[in-house]
This record gives sequence, C-alpha cells and structure tokens, in this order.
Amino acid sequence: MPPVPMSAAPTPPAPTRSAVPGPAAAETAAAQHPAVAPATVATVTPTPRPVPTPAPAPPPAPVLAPPPSPSATVAVVAAPPPPAGGPAPPALEPTVWATVMILAVLVPAALAAVLGHHPPTSRSRR
Repeated sequence: MPPVPMSAAPTPPAPTRSAVPGPAAAETAAAQHPAVAPATVATVTPTPRPVPTPAPAPPPAPVLAPPPSPSATVAVVAAPPPPAGGPAPPALEPTVWATVMILAVLVPAALAAVLGHHPPTSRSRR
C-alpha cells in the first residue's frame, strides 16, 4: 500500500447518532436515509405526581349512656280481667258474615267464570 501524503486535506468524520434525539439527529437520519422525512421532536415535561396526604383520623366513638339501674325499670302490668257477671263482648252478626263471604269468595269466582279466567292455582293447558 502506498503511503498517503500528509498535506492532503483530512476527511470529515462520519456522522454519528446522538444518544438524545433532537433536530440534529433528525437531520442526520434524513441525510443517511433520504426516503425518511425529518422527524419533529416534541419535548415532554414530566407531570408532577400528587403527594399523598395521610387519611384523617376517624372520629372518636360516641359515648353510650350507662344501662339503667334495676330500680329504674318499668314494670309491665296486665289489664284487669272483665267482670264475671257482665255482658259478653259483641259477636259478629250473621249478616256481617254473609256480606264478607259474598264479597271475598262468591263475587271473584263469578267474575272469573264470566270472563273465562281460572284461579292462579290451576294448571295451565299445554
């Protein structure tokens, strides 16, 4: 190999990639790869995280009143029995029973028969 004269102009160093992307890195990438458009690099600033605050202490439990003393309790007394020779309590009259029976049983059954409905306990036809 022939020796190279020292008077020749030194060649510029080959472009290198920088560790931090920036406008110079984009230009270098565009120069090395002409099909790649230069990229715009946006600077990102980290958002500060909120500092957690300690939870407030729970309120103290309410102080309950002491239970009442045995002398302060209320005694339950039954009602006096009715007098033995007095009149008996009034019984329901037969007309009241008849009215209740008609309204509660016979009228709904008659309406169901007329309208063609069956009681909810009957089986449906399959």
